[in-house]
Amino acid sequence: MQDFWTYMLRCADGSYYAGHTDDLDMRMGQHRDGSLGGYTSRRRPVELVWSERFADRDSAFAAERQIKGWSRAKKEALIRGDWESLSQHARRVRPFPKTARGEEGLSSSRSERSEGPSRTTEIRRDGTRRPISREWVPEAPVALEFNGLAYAVMMATPADLADFALGFALTEGLAKSPADVADLAVAEVAQGWIVRASLTGLGIAQLTERVRARVAESSCGLCGIENLDAVARPLPPVAPHGPLDEAAIFSALAGLRAHQPLTRTTGAAHAAAFCSEHGEIRHVREDVGRHNAMDKLVGALAAAGPEPGIDIARGFVLSTARCSYEIVEKAVRAGATRLVTVSLPTSMAVARAEQAGLSLWCLARDDSVLRVNDATG
Repeated sequence: MQDFWTYMLRCADGSYYAGHTDDLDMRMGQHRDGSLGGYTSRRRPVELVWSERFADRDSAFAAERQIKGWSRAKKEALIRGDWESLSQHARRVRPFPKTARGEEGLSSSRSERSEGPSRTTEIRRDGTRRPISREWVPEAPVALEFNGLAYAVMMATPADLADFALGFALTEGLAKSPADVADLAVAEVAQGWIVRASLTGLGIAQLTERVRARVAESSCGLCGIENLDAVARPLPPVAPHGPLDEAAIFSALAGLRAHQPLTRTTGAAHAAAFCSEHGEIRHVREDVGRHNAMDKLVGALAAAGPEPGIDIARGFVLSTARCSYEIVEKAVRAGATRLVTVSLPTSMAVARAEQAGLSLWCLARDDSVLRVNDATG
């Protein structure tokens, strides 16, 4: 059985560095000669001041993240072996239970529940008041790390985070297929959540160029896009597809709420659904952020693999969001041919859909829908 190590170094400037590895001797050599790059290469010489062996990588990684969140005094207490001081300030990193696919992650029942109903007061226009209970949609910072680099911090609902990371990698163009994403792991830390994965086919230099240094609120806007040219890059052409009977859209809309437990509880979550060409709802994901919900759906479809009746190019994606250009781009990159949203589109979203050949319907209601772009020819 392979051992894994979490370790701490004291750098030349007096700062501390925490990391984990499966070969402690080799990693120390890399830190000492600077070949590993990054933080310690600019602060040599470095000294190994603490290390601990773990049975698996996830435990070692969780310990690393825990230590990185500690104060200097607490790190030095660990180095001294001062367990009394440590116990006074202990904060535990809790590993997740296994998801249905075997990755570490939150179960839906745990993650989709907030801290419980909050007591509020409803005030009506006539001045009457009454106490009511409401649950708020869960929102937390989720750090995405690829190939050991911090890529983005998103505000998201901490559910289906493995799907989120996989879908994010695909829709951001970091991965070309689900096979390019491996070693998905999720961990909770004091400040929020961390999801890490290994990407093949993407070098460290390429990934570093695309690292986002800021927190993106609910995964929206142009956060992290380096320049306007990046926004204008052409999308891959959408596959040829036939017309869609609008009756399928109305059928999906009628059944969507039954697949939105978080929305029913809080009234404040977005949903993204994959529906068959006949309007049957096959997969749904929810999140406080509309783009996060789309990424989770894409990740869920990619992780599920080929299933009877599930082909994103043959059915359609239904989103409860405003049709922004990002929703269009994520749908196209995921291989969708048809997109339906419950709100109106932006001008850029329409232009991008037309350029890519994505059929688009918007302002979908129980009794009407706008066909914005018919790309069936």
